[in-house]
Amino acid sequence: MTVDVAQELAVFLRGCRERLAPAEVGLVRTGRARRTPGLRREEVAELAGVSVDYVIRLEQGCGRRARSSRRWRGRYG
Repeated sequence: MTVDVAQELAVFLRGCRERLAPAEVGLVRTGRARRTPGLRREEVAELAGVSVDYVIRLEQGCGRRARSSRRWRGRYG
């Protein structure tokens, strides 16, 4: 992935995550306060079936290959 494409993907993913409300994707509200609008990275990772580290790398523009989250595979696979 080139730097420009990686940066464009990073901006896109962050924007999507910030615009989505947890209720829109079927997540129940917990008692924890949210510091930023939208979904937490952990929630995105769980929904996508990838690790939180991978979501972070993608949002920083340096993602490479996805690895399935062990927790997700154990729950659904």
